Amino acid sequence: MEHDVAMQDEVLDSSPTIEARLTDIAGLDLREEAVAEAIRASQGSEADRLRQVAERLFNLGKYAETERIYRHLLRGQPDDPFLLNSHAACLVSCSRYDEALEAARCALALKPDFVEAYSNIGQVLLSIGRPDTAIGCFAAALRINAKHADALSGMAMALSDLGLIEDSSSYFHKALAIRPDHVPTRIGYGMKLLRAEQFAEGWEEFEARHTQVKPKFNQPVPPRRVGSLAEIKPGDRIFLYHEQDLGDTLQMVRYAPRLAAAGAEISVSVQAPLVELLRQNLPGVEVYGPRACPLEFEGYLPLSSLPRLLGLDARSLLDRPPEMRAPEANVRRFDNLRTKRARPRIGVAWSGSPTYPKDKGRSIAFAEFQSFMTDNVEWHFVQNEIRESDREAVTQFGRLNTHFDGLDFCDTAALISCLDLIVTVDTSIAHLAAAMGKPTWILLAFAADWRWGILREDSLWYPCVRLFRQPYLGNWRPVFEWLRAGIERRFG
Repeated sequence: MEHDVAMQDEVLDSSPTIEARLTDIAGLDLREEAVAEAIRASQGSEADRLRQVAERLFNLGKYAETERIYRHLLRGQPDDPFLLNSHAACLVSCSRYDEALEAARCALALKPDFVEAYSNIGQVLLSIGRPDTAIGCFAAALRINAKHADALSGMAMALSDLGLIEDSSSYFHKALAIRPDHVPTRIGYGMKLLRAEQFAEGWEEFEARHTQVKPKFNQPVPPRRVGSLAEIKPGDRIFLYHEQDLGDTLQMVRYAPRLAAAGAEISVSVQAPLVELLRQNLPGVEVYGPRACPLEFEGYLPLSSLPRLLGLDARSLLDRPPEMRAPEANVRRFDNLRTKRARPRIGVAWSGSPTYPKDKGRSIAFAEFQSFMTDNVEWHFVQNEIRESDREAVTQFGRLNTHFDGLDFCDTAALISCLDLIVTVDTSIAHLAAAMGKPTWILLAFAADWRWGILREDSLWYPCVRLFRQPYLGNWRPVFEWLRAGIERRFG
C-alpha cells in the first residue's frame, strides 16, 4: 500500500514537468479539457507519458502537435521502429508524404516483418495517387498478417481507386468484419459505393466521417444535427457549414436552397474566396464566411451531408439546381470579350492547389498540357495563378491570354461566362464552370474522385460536363489527343 502511494506521488510530482515539456515541445493549450485529460491519464516515465499523450492527441486529430512530440522522442530513441512508424502515420495526416515515406521505410529496415510499417507506406502511396504501387505494400503486410484490418482496408481502397470495384468489395467486407466501426474504412467503403453509383448505402457510410469529431457552437441552446427532412419544422433555422475543399463546396452548396422548401431559414458558412459569389447565387440563403455562423439556430449539417438528407441519387440528380451566374459588375470588366470574334475562345486550367494530397496525379506541367492547344483557338487562362515552374513554358507558348493578377471567384466566373468552352483538370474551376452551365471538359487521373463515377464520359452532377479519363495510370498523352480531336470536331 505504501509502495502504491509512493508511486502515485511520483507520478503527481512529475505532472508539472510533463505539462511544461508538452507546452515547450508541442505548443499545446493545457486549458483544453481533452489535452488535460490526456495528460492526467498518462503513466510511467516521462518518455512513456509523452508517447501516451501523443497517441491520444493523434486520435483527437491534433496531428501537428502530435508530430512535434514524436519528433522530440526520436531525438532520444532514433532507432525505435515503433516510434518511427507512429511518426510516419502522423506525417501522413499532416500531408508531409515524403517525410512519412522515409520514416516508415526506416522503421521497416529496423523491423522487416513490421506489418504496420508496410501498411503506412501503402497509405502514403494511396494519398499521393499511386494505388498501383500501394497494392504491393498492402499485399506484403497481409502475407505477414492476413487479418490486419488497416492493410485490408488499404488494399480495398487501392483496388477501388484502380476501378476494380468488385475486388475491392471483398477486402472492405473483411476489414469491416474485423473492425465494423473503423472510421477510415467506412469512409473508404462509402466512397467506393458512391463511385459505383450505389448512392443510398454510399451516403450512409460516408457519414462515418462525423462519428469522431463533433462541431462546437457557442449557441445559448445547443443545436441538433439534422438527420432527416422530417425533423425540419417551418421556421427552423438550419446552419450548413463547409468541411472540404472549394470544389466540394461549389458542388454541394447549390442544393442548400432546397431545404427552404421545408419552411426552414437557411444559412451557410463557406470558404472566404466563395462568399461574394455565393451571396449572388443562393436566393433566400444567408452566406457567412469561414468560422462564422448565426447567433442562434436550431439545427446544423455539414454541406457534404446534404445529398444524403435530400436523398440524391441517379434519378433525383436529373432535377438540376439553377445555374450560377457571375455578378454583372464583374462581367463588365470583360467587355472586350463580349464582342464577336473569328476564333473560338477556350479557357484552360492545368493545375490545382499544390497542398491537395493527390495534386501530383491531378495537376499537369504546362509544357506537357499545351500539346493539344492548337493555333486556331483563342486561349484564356482561368486559374488563380501560374506556378513558378510553369512560367517559362507559358512565356514560350506566347498565345495564352491572362487577365489581372490573381483573379477572385467573381472575376473568374465573369471570365468563364465570356468563353465558349473550359478545359480543366479536376479542381474548383471545373465545378465553377460546370455549375454555371458552361461546356466543361475535365481531365481525370486514372484514380479519379468518387463523384465522377467509374467509366462515365458524362456527369450525373452537371449536364454540361464531358470527362476525359487517363486510360493508364499517369499517362496523359491519349487524353491530349482526344482533346485535340474533340476541339477540332466542335469548332471546325
